[in-house]
Amino acid sequence: MARTAEGRYQAIFDADIRGCGDYATIGGPTAAAPPDNGQITVSQLASNVNGVAIRTTGANGNDANKPFHLVVLC
Repeated sequence: MARTAEGRYQAIFDADIRGCGDYATIGGPTAAAPPDNGQITVSQLASNVNGVAIRTTGANGNDANKPFHLVVLC
């Protein structure tokens, strides 16, 4: 997992995941709710068939670093 810019991340796996489903939700490593609202989107990474691109935003819609959970199901 790498953060490439504010609110932008890439996760690269060791196999082609183009036929897989990718799902993400904002949330941290504890049971506590994140400190403020936000949104998250995930999509296949255009530059690498083994990766997904993740974007997190704050409640105002601007890019913002947020904790998240990512699941890729093949």
